[in-house]
Amino acid sequence: MPNRYKKTLDALLASVERRYGQEKIERLKVSLKKSVWEATDRELVVQLIAQEKWWSRLLLLTLYPRYILPYLIRIRRTSS
Repeated sequence: MPNRYKKTLDALLASVERRYGQEKIERLKVSLKKSVWEATDRELVVQLIAQEKWWSRLLLLTLYPRYILPYLIRIRRTSS
């Protein structure tokens, strides 16, 4: 599956590199790595919750309320 954001990311990185230099790019990559992994983990949790049966889904969302909003956004995005 092709990464649909790769082209945009490459253009943004080239623009930032031209303006601020390679050192700024490296600092950005290091500082954003944790956020990227966190977002990936959150998306995986939401996808796993969506695969559960209705009762298990309700139980998981009750136990972990921080996933309610991402789950609802995902449902809305996939239903339209």
